Amino acid sequence: MENVYLLKLDISKLNLREKLIAAGTLAFLLYFVFYQMLYLSKSAEYSRLREEITTINNEIKAFSAQLSEAAAKINELKKRGTESAVSDKREYRGDASKLSSLLEEFTRLARVAKVDFIAIKPVLVEDKGRYFELKLSMDLKARYQQLGEYIKTLEELPRGVVINDIKIESNPSMSPQAAARVEAVTYIVKE
Repeated sequence: MENVYLLKLDISKLNLREKLIAAGTLAFLLYFVFYQMLYLSKSAEYSRLREEITTINNEIKAFSAQLSEAAAKINELKKRGTESAVSDKREYRGDASKLSSLLEEFTRLARVAKVDFIAIKPVLVEDKGRYFELKLSMDLKARYQQLGEYIKTLEELPRGVVINDIKIESNPSMSPQAAARVEAVTYIVKE
C-alpha cells in the first residue's frame, strides 16, 4: 500500500521553487522531444529531399539538352543522307591501267593507316568490255581501329572499291592486333 502513495504525485505539497523546477524540466523535455527530435530531423530530411529534387531537375535539363542536340544531329544526318543520295552519285573510274600501280596504291594507303599486308592476291579478273573487274583477297594485320580506317579509305577511293566481305580474327598471341581477310572488287580501265 505504501507503493501506491509513491506513485501519486501531490503537487499541492510542493513549494514554488520545486513547482518552477518541475515546470522547467517538463518544458525542456517537450522542447527536446518535439523540436530537436521531430522538427529538426524532419527539417534535415526535407532539405535533403529538396537538394535531390534540384539535382534531378538539373539532370533533366541536361538530358533535355542532349536529346535536342541528338535530334538536331539526326535531322542533319537525314538531310545529308537524302542530299548525298540524290546529288552525290559516286562515279566509279579506274585511274590505274596496270595491276602493279593498283597494288602500289593499296599498299601506300595501308602504310598511311599503319596496316600490315600479309598477302594480297587477285582472285578473279573479268573482262566487262571497257574495263576489267578485279576481285581481290587481302590478308591484313593491324589494330581494329586502323583496320576500320583503312577499309573506309578503300571504300572512299574514286576508283571504286567495293568491300564484299571482311573476316576478322583475334588471337591472344597477337594481341592487341587482329588478322583480317578482306574480299574486295575494283575496276581497271582498259588501255
